[in-house]
Amino acid sequence: MERFEIASTVGSGAQHHVGRLENGKLIKYPHWQGQRWDTSDYDSVRDDLARLLKYDIPIPETRVVREPTIDDGHSIIHVPYAIIAEEIRGRVFREVDLLDPKIREQVVKMTAASLEIRQKTRAGIDFLGIASFGHFLNYLTRENRPLQLGAYNILVDGGDTGDSESIKLIDTSLLDPKRAPAGTGWLIDRLIDLQNGLMAYIIDDKELKKSYHDCKPAGTVHSAVKKLHRISRRIEEHRQSTPRQLRAQSTSTQSA
Repeated sequence: MERFEIASTVGSGAQHHVGRLENGKLIKYPHWQGQRWDTSDYDSVRDDLARLLKYDIPIPETRVVREPTIDDGHSIIHVPYAIIAEEIRGRVFREVDLLDPKIREQVVKMTAASLEIRQKTRAGIDFLGIASFGHFLNYLTRENRPLQLGAYNILVDGGDTGDSESIKLIDTSLLDPKRAPAGTGWLIDRLIDLQNGLMAYIIDDKELKKSYHDCKPAGTVHSAVKKLHRISRRIEEHRQSTPRQLRAQSTSTQSA
């Protein structure tokens, strides 16, 4: 049984607490709120990691530990598993990054893999992350720069060094309706199809859209994808037609 001491707290997501170890690596371990909607265990998390590697999805160096003991500085915690991962210091992937052909190629490949996983196993990649909901509201109401829709579980690695050609998926746990508590699998089903659909439509790739339709998403989800896509395109038309100077003045006003 491995023991870990957390040097600093990074934050919490929908499923995991995240801390930083003395060696600079991140440790992610489940909290009780997350276990209400996802019953992942050591075996399923390890299987998710193996599946991403099988599809050659770019992820941080990662390993899964069974039943570790964790000292968070306040108490000793026993959890069924922990994920130890390299910390990626990149920037959030945004729609504007699709203008880079090399990044676009990688994102297309990642989305195609998620759609294939969906067709074969009904699971899917979590592209957006829980942070996306608040940021999407900001995108609708406060953002003035064009092409700023973000997928918060994808980072552009090496952004600070000028290397803008590598992306990383930082959440290696798949969304899987089979791991949802009884009666809530339908919600995870819809969340997967919503994310896959938005990625396919924003990328605007014919083959991805076909694969998305082949997954047979619920009618309500497909309608939501098309509606959100139309809204975002109207917003982008407006922002891209607004002179840069006026956008800068508006942003400055909002920040004041």
